[in-house]
Amino acid sequence: MAKVYSSTVVVWKPGGLEKVTHMKALAFLHVAGGQLTAEAKIRCPVDLGRLRSSITYQVDSEKLSMRYGSNVEYAWYQENGTSRGVPARRYLRGALEAKKEGLMKLWKFT
Repeated sequence: MAKVYSSTVVVWKPGGLEKVTHMKALAFLHVAGGQLTAEAKIRCPVDLGRLRSSITYQVDSEKLSMRYGSNVEYAWYQENGTSRGVPARRYLRGALEAKKEGLMKLWKFT
């Protein structure tokens, strides 16, 4: 259902997209992207706010998929931690876990 890639981007592909219209699927992906992005911004560690302000999402209308995350160079290390003692701060995965149940309920009504 969700995969985390090394660039700290999560791709959400709910099952059954083919059972609804393309427009409804896109609308769902935009709602999911907005909710996940907002939750990740709440959960992310903040020093100067660069990481928080960089978190965004993109919907691919051809593949019917959504990706969210950050493109700052240290985002992956904040999400996964380092061998030098920086602990993992699961702001992306934590957002997905926090919102997953509500998004699955929303998907059923799409």
